[in-house]
Amino acid sequence: PQARGPFESVPSLAALKSRVHDRISEAWGAYGYVLLRQRLYDVGDAEGFVTKGDAVGVFRDKLGLDKQEVSEAMLDVYMTQLATVKKGELRIGALMTSLRPPLQQKEKRRALEAFKALSPSGMEVRLGDWLSQVQEESLRKTIVTAFGAQDEDQVAGAVLTETIFLELLSDLAPLMDIADLLAA
Repeated sequence: PQARGPFESVPSLAALKSRVHDRISEAWGAYGYVLLRQRLYDVGDAEGFVTKGDAVGVFRDKLGLDKQEVSEAMLDVYMTQLATVKKGELRIGALMTSLRPPLQQKEKRRALEAFKALSPSGMEVRLGDWLSQVQEESLRKTIVTAFGAQDEDQVAGAVLTETIFLELLSDLAPLMDIADLLAA
């Protein structure tokens, strides 16, 4: 949403997020936030941090967000606010949480129920158990890639915790209907 009237030229966080969201949707489609997270991890470190410069590079070069859509100053202020004690570094998870719309409470409750249905112990499941229930081939491939593999068999035994499950669904929900993924 862009302000109108005398404040029209004043940048806002809501306007920045809206422009980035639109660009993600246009560039990468329904799995855009999953792909953005993956691109950030590609340039980040093993602890889940990315430098501000590398994050800006992902937004500009991989996502195609140009300076007319979001100025350097807007992006710099936004990312500086997210910087950790390690100045100039951002936690990838915090950037994603800040950027994408939150998972609605109803969807979150359904996601937790779906996770519990997959895991009688309620602690963790194997990624392959959930992937076997995902009908859409392109979504399965996107999830496999997000877990750093090319083939489903390579990640079938990977542990999927409740937190990771919720993050993945939170990345998918802004651009697609996740109801089919939550069908138990």
